[in-house]
Amino acid sequence: MRFLVICFGPLDNINGGSSYYARDYIEALSEFYNVDFIQVIPKGLNTNIGNNNIFLKQKGPFALIEANIKLMLYYLKYIRKIQYNYIFIHTSFFFVYAFFLRILGIRIVYDTNTIDFEQARMLHGIKKLYYSIFGFITDIISYISARIITFVSIRDRDIFFKYFRKKACFIVPVHINEEYIKPRQYMDKSMLRKEMNIPDRFTCLFVGSYKNIQNKLAIDFLVDKVVDKVKDVNFIFLGSDIPCKINNIICPGYVHEIDDYFYASDLLVNPVLAGSGIKTKNLDALFHGIPVLTTYVGAQGIEDLIEKGIYICDLDKFTEKICDIKNNIDYYMQNINNNILNNYGIYNFRISVKKMLDYMNSIKY
Repeated sequence: MRFLVICFGPLDNINGGSSYYARDYIEALSEFYNVDFIQVIPKGLNTNIGNNNIFLKQKGPFALIEANIKLMLYYLKYIRKIQYNYIFIHTSFFFVYAFFLRILGIRIVYDTNTIDFEQARMLHGIKKLYYSIFGFITDIISYISARIITFVSIRDRDIFFKYFRKKACFIVPVHINEEYIKPRQYMDKSMLRKEMNIPDRFTCLFVGSYKNIQNKLAIDFLVDKVVDKVKDVNFIFLGSDIPCKINNIICPGYVHEIDDYFYASDLLVNPVLAGSGIKTKNLDALFHGIPVLTTYVGAQGIEDLIEKGIYICDLDKFTEKICDIKNNIDYYMQNINNNILNNYGIYNFRISVKKMLDYMNSIKY
């Protein structure tokens, strides 16, 4: 068999959860079959890999339109000459393109990454209405277009099939690929912070682009409700387009290699309000040896790690919990699950992909 994978964002962006996931997807498929890929690169980003890349000139809704039109034109010009058994589409951002392929009789695997209409739960007013309607449209068109659907967790699958009739689906779980994580160079956080020009005190880290609605709301919550109330603590907000106007917030912007920021920090803060999808940042933090403070929603899909490195609380208790972890960091550090790779390593991810491939081979079209 031969596959084509369409992904949004550069595959060599190790900050991006969906890019991280798509890259490992391609590697897992490539162990058994020939795989080509197309990267759709948002404006302002770049990539050092791949020959079949589409670079966007627009942002926001116009980028969505531009991406789908360019993919359809690219298919008509180049791809239709190649007989792919399946085309994998990551995220519903390409829902128009997915429907276009369905009309042409092309078999699609739709990887949900996150459930779009579920994200609307965290919003209010016009934004809530817009994301509810638009998210439902993108999800339902992607669903109609796909022969097979993949989810990152059982929870995401169950939410999705509350609204849509069940069809062939697989859980291809969130995971850590330790091959891409930089080994620790400093045993002493103080030495690393000094080299990175970070004040030597308890440090909280948040990772995520401000462009993503879940990240934006989490950052706004931390800025409005938490940062000013916690004394003698650094906050590092790592990601693109994050506004930075408070003294004890450090905003490096987009950083290609983030390992040192994990090693220099004491706690990952991830106040997820609602939504679904990939939570690689939580697992990355544990693998780097730091605990995670999140909400129940932020821990869904990895519940077995609660109290083993993942700690949850309601948003109104977030500040209090940060202070408790700061004052008792040794206790929280010792509870980190050191065997995280047993359940969330790349090996289990590849087994899940292999099960899906076996199913594909069993189908006669």
